[in-house]
Amino acid sequence: MSEKVWIIPPAKSRYLSEIAESNRRYDDQVSKQASIADQLYGLYSAVLTFGGSDLLV
Repeated sequence: MSEKVWIIPPAKSRYLSEIAESNRRYDDQVSKQASIADQLYGLYSAVLTFGGSDLLV
């Protein structure tokens, strides 16, 4: 009974932390891209509002 029984092997002790960190980085990247897309859509809408539809073909 002196042998330790590991639920998560020592080599994988940060495994879930690494997944969570990766997900946070991905979420940050997606948030930045969504913000840029919102701004571009706003510019597109402004161009259409001021009669620029023939410019956006």
